[in-house]
Amino acid sequence: MKKIIYFFMTILLLVSCDSGSEESNLSRDVRYEVSGTFDGSIGISYTTQSGGVVNGNISSLPWNLSITYDSTVTSASFAAAGNSGTSGKTLTIKVFRGDTLISTTNATAGPEGSFTMSVPTIVF
Repeated sequence: MKKIIYFFMTILLLVSCDSGSEESNLSRDVRYEVSGTFDGSIGISYTTQSGGVVNGNISSLPWNLSITYDSTVTSASFAAAGNSGTSGKTLTIKVFRGDTLISTTNATAGPEGSFTMSVPTIVF
């Protein structure tokens, strides 16, 4: 009976080890794509290649940023905030890890023409 259990555990282990799909999920190459109709000021904050944080502005849409994170960086985040825009206008942030789309986050400006949003944190 033990031999049968070990046999099936070995088969399960071999079947579950598919390295093809994991390669892009383990990639340290991340691309942020920002698009939408928002017409106000957009401020952003994100983790840099070396693990620091930088604040900046997006001057026009669409906008994108590609970063290859250092091996010492354990996580990466990206956030955006908009103000002085038109109510109902939208912003979308897509995050790619390698060639794989890992998240899409949407925001809509409220009655005051502003929004805040952050994408899920990437853990390396």
